[in-house]
Amino acid sequence: MRGYELCLIFQHETNEDSIDQKVEALRGKAEAIGGKVMKVEKWGKRSLKFAIKKQQKGYYCFVSLTGNNKTLHEIERIFKYDESVLRYSYIRLEEAQVEAINKTLEPSASTDATTEAPKATPEDTAQETKDEPAATAETGDPAETAAAENPEASDIEI
Repeated sequence: MRGYELCLIFQHETNEDSIDQKVEALRGKAEAIGGKVMKVEKWGKRSLKFAIKKQQKGYYCFVSLTGNNKTLHEIERIFKYDESVLRYSYIRLEEAQVEAINKTLEPSASTDATTEAPKATPEDTAQETKDEPAATAETGDPAETAAAENPEASDIEI
């Protein structure tokens, strides 16, 4: 099966419930033919670059799916005569793009374990505090170097 990304632009007056119904109808038709809807992104109402059917705004919806030519012909048949659809277009995705979409949708335990930040141990925090005075000693000021070498001497003003 090939991967496709379908861009749908609905009239801006179309409510989200009817858009959800149309996307679910698309999902049902695609699955009946053997395809699969992987991801649906609703971008919301946006201004159009130029007027389409005398409309200046449209509701954008992107659908990532897999299928064959039969799936695409059925999609065209569904949206060709639908008055709420201003424009539809699809592009073919490369196999790597389809795999990337599938990976983002499937939660894996290995990525969750690697994204956790390592917990700081008391030795790490002690090492960080030891390094801070040494950083101020590099300025060359004799008072700062004395304070860096002896923490008790930091109260003494020169």
